[in-house]
Amino acid sequence: MNKSTSFLLIFLLFFASCQKERGGRYCDLMKEGLVANNAGKVEKAINEAIARLEDEEHTADNLSRLATLLSSSCGITAEALCFSCNYSDPPQSEMQVTFQSGGTTRTKMIRITHAPSQRMIFRSMYD
Repeated sequence: MNKSTSFLLIFLLFFASCQKERGGRYCDLMKEGLVANNAGKVEKAINEAIARLEDEEHTADNLSRLATLLSSSCGITAEALCFSCNYSDPPQSEMQVTFQSGGTTRTKMIRITHAPSQRMIFRSMYD
């Protein structure tokens, strides 16, 4: 192998690994959980995605950042619909997630709340 071929191979391997990391494991969990209606997998995915945010506090801006991260990394459409609109204790926010499954567009709602530390956490998922 010549130098240019070796360089190209190393570059492609590096690029491929970066692309996989872009979405990472949480995207795989998210897609699997959404398709299978498995709230446990979606919870793990959401909480892993939250951990990637610069700020994990339960705020309207961070909820929007979470939706943007999921949309840009996971091949789904996530939209922050409302912040602290479910007046429970603690208040819950809602995010709509749209995805493809078996050639059909499906939608799920995800509720996000916060721990005592004010860190965002997954609360529930429903149709």
